[in-house]
Amino acid sequence: MAPDVVPGILCKVNLPIRDKQAIKICKLILAVHNAIEITEEKLTLFQSLFKAKEDAFAIRWEKDGKSGYMPSYQMDWGAYKMHKHKGGTFSNFKDKNFIAPYYKRVC
Repeated sequence: MAPDVVPGILCKVNLPIRDKQAIKICKLILAVHNAIEITEEKLTLFQSLFKAKEDAFAIRWEKDGKSGYMPSYQMDWGAYKMHKHKGGTFSNFKDKNFIAPYYKRVC
């Protein structure tokens, strides 16, 4: 009798599984993975339900027990370091641009 090979993750590495309980567990894990997978269709639905800035991509941060979100920027970090050394702050640093969200970045 040929061993069962669970489709999906284990199929990629061709691991035969002979234990029926292990097969059930792997199939359950695969089903959960497929249920929470972010697709372009799910992302479009989510975006239609919640309105947000469309020209910026948010990054989550945590520091000293606090957390929040901030826009993601594309910028020259060396120029910012020089600006900061001269007494400038991030908020008054002019040479920065928002990074626009796109599907691959979200997923």
